[in-house]
Amino acid sequence: YIRDYIKGSTADTSNHWVEIQAYDNFIAGTNIALNKTTTCSTGAITDIVLVTNGDTNSAYYFDGGIWDGVNPTYVTVDLGGIYDIKRIKIFHCSLDFRTYFNKKLEISSDGMTWYTIYDESVNGNYTESSNGVEYFLADNMLELKNSFSDLTFNFSDYYRGGTFIKNIPGNY
Repeated sequence: YIRDYIKGSTADTSNHWVEIQAYDNFIAGTNIALNKTTTCSTGAITDIVLVTNGDTNSAYYFDGGIWDGVNPTYVTVDLGGIYDIKRIKIFHCSLDFRTYFNKKLEISSDGMTWYTIYDESVNGNYTESSNGVEYFLADNMLELKNSFSDLTFNFSDYYRGGTFIKNIPGNY
């Protein structure tokens, strides 16, 4: 499972997902999330298939609804099995280079126990781009690559004040 949270943006209070991809390789690989079942915390279903249809054009996005003022909205992709995920790529609407708030990305092998890959409150925020943002998963290292700025950093270098290298057990 992959779960991605957002809570409104610099443009408005709506929550938009263009595409969520998961790969079994660091460079290319197979998009394991392609055409997988996706649900939204708000219950919205119109155009939800856009989240995993393989199209990264920001003109076509799933609208998860307006932020309710309290809880962030999230979408969950059920991969339908357990996979060795090496890379996750997230595309939110980027037509106006907006920034979404309270971004958080989690993975789970059972849909019950979740491991946080990225949390804006810890890692800082970024502006959306048409290239999406990539999260690299390895046994003892996580990296975030914001393709727009082509910035790549190891979380151990990025975090300050403690050790934040994560060993994510198992496959997802």
